[in-house]
Amino acid sequence: MSVFRFAIAPLVLAVFFFGCAEGGDGRGIPPTDSGIRLDTGRAVTDSGTPGDSGMTMGDSGSTECPAGRHACGTGCVDDLENLPANGCRLGCGEPCPVPPDGAASCNAAGRCTVAACTPRTCADAGAMCGTPDNGCGTPLDCGTCPGGGTCTDGTCAGAACTPDTGETNDVRFMAPNIASMTDAPDSNEVFSAYNIHATDDEDWFEISVADDFDGGNPQITVDLRNISAGDDYDLAAYYVCDDGGDDSSCDRGTSDNSIGRGCTSTTTGNESVQIATECSGTDEGGALIIHITANTFTGTCGAYELEVDIH
Repeated sequence: MSVFRFAIAPLVLAVFFFGCAEGGDGRGIPPTDSGIRLDTGRAVTDSGTPGDSGMTMGDSGSTECPAGRHACGTGCVDDLENLPANGCRLGCGEPCPVPPDGAASCNAAGRCTVAACTPRTCADAGAMCGTPDNGCGTPLDCGTCPGGGTCTDGTCAGAACTPDTGETNDVRFMAPNIASMTDAPDSNEVFSAYNIHATDDEDWFEISVADDFDGGNPQITVDLRNISAGDDYDLAAYYVCDDGGDDSSCDRGTSDNSIGRGCTSTTTGNESVQIATECSGTDEGGALIIHITANTFTGTCGAYELEVDIH
């Protein structure tokens, strides 16, 4: 038995020295073909410096890159311009993901952030027609233009509606006489059968006014209401005395004496003017001339409401 043990010992020593001579490091880990030796989990060259990519592996296995570069996959890339289209500064060149109705941005750290988008309505967009974007990438449905109008940038143009029964009254001398009114007793009339039927349509009307000697001159108020949504109409009213000597005054609105004496109102929305009549002699009877035009016309075709009050 003693002879056998002495015989096997030289054999074990020979195997041990043969393994070392083949390039082992004493731990049974062979070198790679490139000469990089895997040491403690960090890739290094034989000289102990990082490889050409500058990437090293931390003790926890995470990728570490030098300043101005960042990890992307299993390598390092140069930092990007901090834009969502790049995936931000620390992205890999792919755009930031964006959910429906959301918006992407980059934070100060160079990472993608996403904010929910609040969609706009047609009213928010100031659109009367068409399919403008709701601000979140989805088209709105703001309808079409009535009367065959054309939608341009959310606004109807060139539309036309059925003319009202007062047409043709586009000029002063074709104005129909639609009423006879007096200041004693006070009188009030509301007209709702007329509309603006095209962009260039003008409505002229005439009302006969009698001064029935109630102790004062006729005071006239004209109101324009119920204007179609999206439209903007202007109102003018003038007074022409039967006996001449036109010296009436504008008590509400802007003075306009292009016909007799009168007023204009060009606000947005409802319009209102007021005239205090004054003629020669003691009779202030005369004619009230009313003129309505469209500053903005969308083709909605709705009838407006015209109210005349005399006291």
